[in-house]
Amino acid sequence: MTETTIQTREQRFAQRAFAAVKKRKETENAKDQEKYHSLALSFPALIHGCGLAQALSFAIAKKRGDLADDLAATLGKPSGEALAQESRKAPLKDYLLLSREALEGAGWIKRYAATLLKDPEGGDEP
Repeated sequence: MTETTIQTREQRFAQRAFAAVKKRKETENAKDQEKYHSLALSFPALIHGCGLAQALSFAIAKKRGDLADDLAATLGKPSGEALAQESRKAPLKDYLLLSREALEGAGWIKRYAATLLKDPEGGDEP
């Protein structure tokens, strides 16, 4: 008998977010990690307060498309720009679902950024 592994959406999001943040830690310099860390910590609140479309537009406009790309990868979307476009064009029901998923994905990115990336206040890396 073959064993089938069933994963919850949260488990998939957690694995994808971990991979994305770990890649940032391995490939970016300390200054870029600090910027990423700072936005990652506030991004779930930004989505909640402003809405997904506006939060993604903000990240892309501030040249932090890397966070938008990581969120898209966490959600299984091709890119941050594609996610932003989908959020702008989606009917209300789909937009609300996408926003809920984005909040969950951004929460995982926030957790891993707080754990894996250098503290922007100058603290030691974990």
